[in-house]
Parts: sequence; C-alpha cells; structure tokens
Amino acid sequence: MDYTSPSSLAENTAAISGTFHADRETYDQFYHLHRDTLSGFPGVWNYLARASEIFTEAETPGCWDSGEWIETVDVYVEFIISADIRKLPNEKALRAKMRKLMRRVISAAKIPTPPKTKTSPINPTKRRIPLLMKKALINNNDSKRLLVQQRAEPPKIRRRQGVFTVKLCSVGNPDFRQDPNRPLPGVPSALAHVETLIEARDLCQHFIAYYDLGGGNWNGGEVVRTSDGLVIGRFSYNGCLWPDGPWTEETKEITIE
Repeated sequence: MDYTSPSSLAENTAAISGTFHADRETYDQFYHLHRDTLSGFPGVWNYLARASEIFTEAETPGCWDSGEWIETVDVYVEFIISADIRKLPNEKALRAKMRKLMRRVISAAKIPTPPKTKTSPINPTKRRIPLLMKKALINNNDSKRLLVQQRAEPPKIRRRQGVFTVKLCSVGNPDFRQDPNRPLPGVPSALAHVETLIEARDLCQHFIAYYDLGGGNWNGGEVVRTSDGLVIGRFSYNGCLWPDGPWTEETKEITIE
C-alpha cells in the first residue's frame, strides 16, 4: 500500500472496522448504548461503512506524506466510539471531525521535520500507540513527551505498602493467532501497590504503552483496597474505571478526578 496517496474506500473501511472492534469491552459498551438507534449489528456495520465513506471523501492528494494514516484512523475511531459515548456522532459531526483532522495532517505534511536534538521530542508515530492515548498526540506537547518516556522506560512496580493494588497483565489475542489462555511472551504479570486510583490508572496506561498492548491483549486493571480486600473496580483499556462485575446499560463509570 502507498501510504502517501489517498487510500481506497476498501482500505479505509477495513482499517476503521478493525480498529473499532479491537477493544471488545469498549465495543460492547458502544453496542449496548446504541443498538436501538442503529437497529442491531447490521446498523452498526452500515454506520461504519458510511463513516468510512466520509473519511475517504475527506482525503486529498498527498495528504499522507507525513505518514499519519494509521494515526488519523485511530483518532477518528476514538471520536466515534468514546468522544461522547452517549451521543452517537451524526454525519455532520463526522465531516467536521475529518475536516479538523485533515487540516492537521496536511499541515504536518508541509512542515519539514526538525532535526533531533536534546530539546526536540522524538516522533512517537514511528511506533503504533494504543488507541486510548491518541487525543494527547494532537496538540499537547507535554503529553507527547510523556508518552515517549512511557514507551522508553519500563513501569516501576511497587510490591508493598500501598493503599490499593492494581493488577498488570496481558493475554494472547486469538484474532492474531495468539494463545488467549496465556500471557504474551516477554510481558510480565504483576500486582502493583499504589496510593491513589489516579496512580493506578496512570500505571495501567504506562504498562500498556511500554509493552505495546492492543485492546485484545489487556487483561489487567483490577483494583483492590489492601485494608479489607474490597474490589474497587477495573480499569479498561481506554483508561476508564468500571465497577466490578459484568457491564450492562446501567453500569456507570467510576469518577476518580
């Protein structure tokens, strides 16, 4: 595939659909919230097909000269699935989002890449970054530097004397012919002690970023209060904390800040 030319509708549809379905838990939440509006699975597929058409219509010659096709697909899908999860973006909203994204992409393609120095942040788009972190890459240089640091330095695991413990682990994704009953090779499993729920969330994101986990690989996030063993909830791949137990339409995210 030529990543410097506009993509075909088929390529964009495959990429958008694949990214959309990558995190099963977030997709399940989306489906339960919007299944009536979209009339079930066929409606979801039709919605994604139309969203892919809008994405393709927004492309212009040379728009991917900066190599940001994958990044743009991820940000676009994140807008659909979690930007305002209780209000499904309509065609007008999707077109407005694509205009904004294409302005950024075209601008990046025209600006020469600065030489790497001690004060120039490394370009984080050289490696695929998990979906939940895409928003930080758009305009926030501090977040960009943090993501680069997280991918360069392993997370620090404290083994005792914390107010909470948080589970950090992975599992194989059968969609990629990985064993769903075993952790990924080279990815350790740990029970880390933390002082706050914010620290627990940040540690989960650091773990996901450093080991380059996809949504189907994340199997950790369970938070337990050490004083009495109470399960507080579980951090999903997108960084949200949810109550312990199966997700339903009535399930509400636990606010931690």
